[in-house]
Amino acid sequence: MMIKKVLILTSLFLLSTQLTVHDLANSSQILPFQVNLQLQKNLRLQVMPLIRFAGNTQLHTPELVKKYYMSNDYFSVWFTKQGVREHAGQLVTILGQAEKDGLNPRDYHLKKINKMLGQIKQRKSYAFNDYDTATLELLLTDAFFLYARHLAFGQVVQPSEYDVLYGNACDQQLMDLLKVAMSIDALRESLTYLRPKHQGYLKLRKTLAYYHKHAGLLDKLQIVNTPPLKPGDCDNRRIPILREKLRLFGDLKQTADERNVLFNQEVEQAIRHFQSRHGLAVTGALDGKTLKLLNRPAAEIIQTLEINMERWRRQSTVLEKKYIRVNIPAFMLQVIEYKQPVMQMKVVVGRKTRQTPVLNYKIEYITLNPYWVIPPNIVLQDKISKIRHDPDFFTKYRIEVLEFRDRSWHLIDPATVDWKTVAVQEFRTTYRFQQIPCTKNALGRIKFGTPNPHNVYMHDTPRQKLFNRRVRCFSSGCIRLEKPLDLAKYALRDHQFWTQTRLKAALSNYICQVIKLKKEIPVYIQYFTAEVDTKGIVRFYDDIYHHDDGLLKAMRNYRD
Repeated sequence: MMIKKVLILTSLFLLSTQLTVHDLANSSQILPFQVNLQLQKNLRLQVMPLIRFAGNTQLHTPELVKKYYMSNDYFSVWFTKQGVREHAGQLVTILGQAEKDGLNPRDYHLKKINKMLGQIKQRKSYAFNDYDTATLELLLTDAFFLYARHLAFGQVVQPSEYDVLYGNACDQQLMDLLKVAMSIDALRESLTYLRPKHQGYLKLRKTLAYYHKHAGLLDKLQIVNTPPLKPGDCDNRRIPILREKLRLFGDLKQTADERNVLFNQEVEQAIRHFQSRHGLAVTGALDGKTLKLLNRPAAEIIQTLEINMERWRRQSTVLEKKYIRVNIPAFMLQVIEYKQPVMQMKVVVGRKTRQTPVLNYKIEYITLNPYWVIPPNIVLQDKISKIRHDPDFFTKYRIEVLEFRDRSWHLIDPATVDWKTVAVQEFRTTYRFQQIPCTKNALGRIKFGTPNPHNVYMHDTPRQKLFNRRVRCFSSGCIRLEKPLDLAKYALRDHQFWTQTRLKAALSNYICQVIKLKKEIPVYIQYFTAEVDTKGIVRFYDDIYHHDDGLLKAMRNYRD
């Protein structure tokens, strides 16, 4: 499979510098001959076994470190005849700034590396044949590879998962990356290139820097809500704090008068803005939920930003120029063209017990007036009781029944079956239930389909009132659309036959019709609880499926 952007990095550098891998390997042979022999010997002693430790420090990427030195004949990366190369200091500086990407500098042996570098600095002459030399060499290389992996693929990819997702091809790219970076003196540039380029990531990164800078002040500004504050109130102590906090959060204009002690319209509008971008009911009042989020510790906000930056790093594919994006916690769909939204609508997603999965796929066809073949799990969980006890069920909901016999499905009259005596398993294996095109059809009038392992797709719905809800998780996993006709018009924009008039006429006759798209449309179903929109507004959403909790636990387990 194709591996993210790191796969093309080395080839670009090689083309630009006209270096061969053989040249790159030889370029590290810059230690005196005797020193090189001793360092090679020490590295062999540590690398040749099933390497797990450098000195008494456990390595994070032992197999990758081993492969690198074996392929490079155990030549040093980080030492010259004068001592430690300046690139080691550059790497330490880069790793020390890992927080800017929501990573933890402590993950990269920094304490140990700094201690050893300090010891070298204190000595006027360094014993290159010391076993510690090889230890420091391995720690630096391991830190480089781990940081590179974290930037490119995320920090909680376990070794087994990493092998499945990326494998040996990626390891070779990272090894070549280190060789190239050292040879053309581009260590920082090489690592920077691995950082996700999507604006979603870069905007979160900028937001993270802002919250790191203002964390102390935000925590200091705590608002007491006793007695409750409401529009029209005057409070010499709390209103200035409220104003300052809203200003720091970006909801109140920077030019606003901080000394004003009135809960006036300006403050009310700022609170409405704050409520809107946090997915709260927009009332303009300082209610309990709003106050709790206003007083939220900065560390929690930073943690949420870090979790969502990790999601961008774990995004395994590069987003195309034109695509559909659904953010599950936001209950929103956007059509994106060249990084800009050209269409937006509300969606209903899966309930907590039947969650909409994170998924990438492509819309291949549109079905007008679709049949709804009821999935067996929904039949078993939701429909059996109704089928057995409501004699008008099939007529009321316009549902046809098919029976499997003679190796094929046959349409039958449901009245000929005594449903109270049918075994539960037969509802899955013997019978199939499908709702015909009608006003009550669960898929509405339009379905946007494609084969995918989860059998998840986007569709219309007759239950339009659900789009008035603030929290919209009611489906069995599929995505219900607020404006399916608008999305259909967009998907068929290259089909000259399908004018708006013909599309509406086809929908009005209740005849099922499948339209294959001339060009498939990429769809990315994502799960982000924090993002920055095109206007630069930072938005936070409820972690409706508790995915943040799981990812945070994985991040903490990794660090522990």
